[in-house]
Amino acid sequence: MNRFIMANSQQCLGCHACEIACVMAHND
Repeated sequence: MNRFIMANSQQCLGCHACEIACVMAHND
């Protein structure tokens, strides 16, 4: 999984939902 993630670390709960969303968005 690509570790290049743009997110607001102050709001991060560590749930990885943003990583999953990123993978889904780039999974053409």
